[in-house]
Amino acid sequence: MSTQPELQPFDAPVLLVEARYRERTLCAQVLSSGGRRGFAVGRGRRADAPIDPRYLPPGLPANDNHMLVAPSGAGFVINLAPAMREHAERSASRIRIPCGEVVFDITAAVPPQPVPRSWLRPGWREDARVSGAVALGMLLLLLLVFAVPSDPHALSLDDVGRDLRLAKALVIPAVVVEPPLPKDARSGPTGAAGDPKAPHADARRATKGPAKNQEARDLERYLRESTILAALNGPHSASVDAVFDSTRALGDHEKDVFGHLIGTEIADAWGAHGLGVNGTGAGAADTGKAMLGGPGGLGTIGLRHGGPGGLGLNDHGGGGLGPKAQHKLLIDTMPAIVRGGLDKEIVRRVVRQHLNEVRYCYEQALVRQPSLAGRVVTQFTIANTGKVLVSVLQSSTLGAPPVESCIVTATRRWLYPAPSGGGIVTVTYPFQLAPAGG
Repeated sequence: MSTQPELQPFDAPVLLVEARYRERTLCAQVLSSGGRRGFAVGRGRRADAPIDPRYLPPGLPANDNHMLVAPSGAGFVINLAPAMREHAERSASRIRIPCGEVVFDITAAVPPQPVPRSWLRPGWREDARVSGAVALGMLLLLLLVFAVPSDPHALSLDDVGRDLRLAKALVIPAVVVEPPLPKDARSGPTGAAGDPKAPHADARRATKGPAKNQEARDLERYLRESTILAALNGPHSASVDAVFDSTRALGDHEKDVFGHLIGTEIADAWGAHGLGVNGTGAGAADTGKAMLGGPGGLGTIGLRHGGPGGLGLNDHGGGGLGPKAQHKLLIDTMPAIVRGGLDKEIVRRVVRQHLNEVRYCYEQALVRQPSLAGRVVTQFTIANTGKVLVSVLQSSTLGAPPVESCIVTATRRWLYPAPSGGGIVTVTYPFQLAPAGG
C-alpha cells in the first residue's frame, strides 16, 4: 500500500465539511471552489478540527496539519491519507471519512442565493428617529434665531425707550411744487427791501492786533498780556485776593461760629419762660401741677412730679433714665436623643454655650406676643468634622414660624467636636420656651 496521500477530485461549486465527535458536531464550514480557504486537520494551532495522529500521513511533522479539503478553481481536491482510504465511503454527492471517534462528512451543497444589498443599512429606522428629532430641534432653533429682531429695543418693554424703535426710520418730506407765476408778474420790476445808503450791520468784531503772521509763542504772550488772563495772573490787591482765594470764607473759626448758634447745655432755668420743668403758673409761680409726671403724664421721675419707670427730669432741668425693665424668660433644654459617636453631655454643653441665640429668637417674638410659649424640637446632623450638615424642625407647639426658623438657622451654625470613630451623628434636641411666671 502506498504511503502517499491519494488526491480525489470532487466536482462541486460548494462543499459543506462537518466534523463530528460521537455524533456531536465539532465544527462545520462551507467552502467555495473559487475561494482560497480549505479544511485542515491535525494537531497544529491552525487546524480546523482535531484528529487521531494515526490517521495522518506518516511523513507529516508532529505539530503540522494535513489539508484534507483544498479548492482547485473548478472544484475541490480531497487528500486522503493511507489510513483514511481504508474506511472512506464515497457516493456521487458525499464522502464520509471515519477517523476513530471523529467522523468527517463532506457533502456537496447548493450555493446560497445572493441576497440583494439594501441601500439602507440595518437599524436605519431606529437611527431615523434620533436623526429626525435632532433635525427638528435644529430647525426650531434656527427659526427662533431668525425670529429675534436685530434691534434689541424691539423686545424692550420700557416705555421711555419705546420711541427708539423708530429712530432708524427714514422720513421723506412731501414735495411742494411752487405754482408758476403769471406772465405779467415775471415782466414787472424787481422789488428791493431796505435803504441802499444804510451802513452794513454785519461787520465782524475783532481785537486790534498786529496784522502780520505770528508764531504760537508770540500769540500766547500777546493773549496773556492783553486779555483777562493778565488780570488773573498779575499782581492782585487784598480785595481781589479775597475774592479769588481758595480758602474758606469763615476761616479757621467755622466751628466756633456755627457751634454757638445751638445751645448744647441745660441752664438752671425756672418758670414757664425758661427751659425748666416746674412753674406753670403766672409769673413763674408753681401751681402744683406736674408738666411731665403725675397721673395722666408720661410717667417720669423727679424730685416733685415724677413717676417711676420713665424719663426723669428734676427741678433744675437735668435728665436721668429710669431703671431698665428686663424680660425674664424661661428657656429649658429637655433631654436630647443622640445617635452616633458623640457623647450626649458634649452636645448639651455646646447647646448651653449658644443658648443666648435661642433667647434672642424668642425675645423678638415676645415683643408682639407677650404670652407666647411652647416647645420647639429640632433635629440636626453633625458631620465627621464637627460641622452641622443639615438642621430641620421636627415638631413645634409654639405656633410662631419666624421663631422656629430662627432657632433652626442658629443650630446650623454651631460647631461640635469631631465624633469618635468618624461617621455622622444625628441629634434630636427640644427647647421649652416660656415667659417667666407664665
